[in-house]
Amino acid sequence: MWVSSSVAYLHVVTSHRRQGLWSSGGHPDRPPRFAAEGSNTCPLHTGAEVDDAAHHVPTARSARRDSDQQPAAEPNHRRSADRLSVALTEAAKNDVRAVLLRAEGDDFSFGADPSIFDGMDEAKAVGLAGAVLGFISAFEELPVPTIALVQGHCFDGALETCLAADLIWAAEGSQFSQIETAAGGFPWSGGTQRLASRIGSARAAEMVLTASVVSAEELLSWGGINRVTAPDRLLEEGRAHAQRLATGPTLAHKAVKRILHAWRAGGVAEADRVMVAEAPAVMVSNDMRDGLASLKQYGLGHATFHAR
Repeated sequence: MWVSSSVAYLHVVTSHRRQGLWSSGGHPDRPPRFAAEGSNTCPLHTGAEVDDAAHHVPTARSARRDSDQQPAAEPNHRRSADRLSVALTEAAKNDVRAVLLRAEGDDFSFGADPSIFDGMDEAKAVGLAGAVLGFISAFEELPVPTIALVQGHCFDGALETCLAADLIWAAEGSQFSQIETAAGGFPWSGGTQRLASRIGSARAAEMVLTASVVSAEELLSWGGINRVTAPDRLLEEGRAHAQRLATGPTLAHKAVKRILHAWRAGGVAEADRVMVAEAPAVMVSNDMRDGLASLKQYGLGHATFHAR
């Protein structure tokens, strides 16, 4: 993670070699083997860099450098979730006003390394489910706008991570899937319900039950993602948009996120209740005062906000 101009950049890298872990049997859209070095797999690891040395995150070293020293007793999935959680905590501490999540390489992530299920028993299963959903919830509950940039393949846990973001942008030709049912499971990090909240229960059921692979263009038409752009413009345009969000009315953004979360949990009535609770703080904020003054004097789109 690095912080620049109130935007936290969560740069995901991986240390796993993804080679022959999934076969193409029973799934014609899945390649028989994935590229080795350079393709991203979940669990996700973060390489953390902050432009201000005073805000350095010592626990988030580059996963490529320290993977060989990783203690065998510490599962990859738990280590990865913990490091991403640390990055999110640091983002909140550094007065971040937007968060951008992206992955290195040709693909965002092919999904979980199946070895995390080796030797699984009920107690370990409970711990795994709690760890991954805990990170998803923490990401989802950040009080600032979040945007995920996706390229290439984005499968199972990687897609679930992106679904926790407010906005998802994808490169043309990207592919999305919840492939867990093809391996006898189901999305462990809330993918079923979060897909349903975006694209409806019928299309979510189709994706999850059949482990189908959906193109970025089709998912955009369903309302599952927000924008599809040329691969060579994704990062530049995504960063520019995150910067625009970071200079926006942060208090209002926080309220909007809470209202949307309330709507997903309890419908319009619950969203109305939260809206009434959030309204006073925004109405009396300096940001709204300055925004109204700018609107009257200069018209729409010229206000400067300071998150107060």
